[in-house]
Amino acid sequence: MKIPFTLTSISILLFSGIAPIGVSAQQANVKSFATWCQERNSASADTKRTIDAMLQKAGTKDCQQADTKLKSLSELYLSGDRLKDLKPLASLTNLKALFLNSNQISDLKPLASLTNLRGLDLNSNQISDLKPLASLTNLKTLFLNANQIENVKPITSLKDLVYLEFHANQISDIKPLASLKNLTGLDLNSNQISDIKPLASLKNLTELKLSRNQISDVKPLASLKNLTDLYLSHNQLEEKDCPVKPRSCRFDS
Repeated sequence: MKIPFTLTSISILLFSGIAPIGVSAQQANVKSFATWCQERNSASADTKRTIDAMLQKAGTKDCQQADTKLKSLSELYLSGDRLKDLKPLASLTNLKALFLNSNQISDLKPLASLTNLRGLDLNSNQISDLKPLASLTNLKTLFLNANQIENVKPITSLKDLVYLEFHANQISDIKPLASLKNLTGLDLNSNQISDIKPLASLKNLTELKLSRNQISDVKPLASLKNLTDLYLSHNQLEEKDCPVKPRSCRFDS
């Protein structure tokens, strides 16, 4: 059965029984949201915007009440709020799903303390450096479409990933992805990929999107026996090149 690549994938995996991680030294040194809120008047415009968006989600302008409310959340949606500064979020260590798509984010360092996250949506931002995500080893779904990413090596530590989306970036080297053995869905549409041999080790893949790249040889994918949906349009390929069951290949989308 096809499992669609949708944002609901995050919620599906939210309560999969992973126990919360203990408080790390990094988490212990993070400034609380209440403190950020109380210092709002002296904060930068970017920080104020984030604080105000979080207060709106908390449903109160009282800093302590907002802090209590936000710390109790397992999901937080801050999509399309023109956010740049994520530092006020760093103390929300109970979050399991965080939606930050369609903002203006480039610096992910404040997210490094959110080690209980299982789902993270960072689509449509200005991200190039993924190193801060390396500590988020509970992640099962990660969405990074429409950013400025070239280097995917920092996410090799995320061994529990099941869904990963990198649509519309600047990726050419996918060798680091070969270690993500639990992936069942991978979107690499609209990148600069020519060598797909590293994907041959991802035996659990059922859906793979490789449209709009620079691929001329798909024979390495023949070993992926679980593939049911393989997207290959706008490459240097023809339908006869399909390496799996013909009905599984898509050359028109």
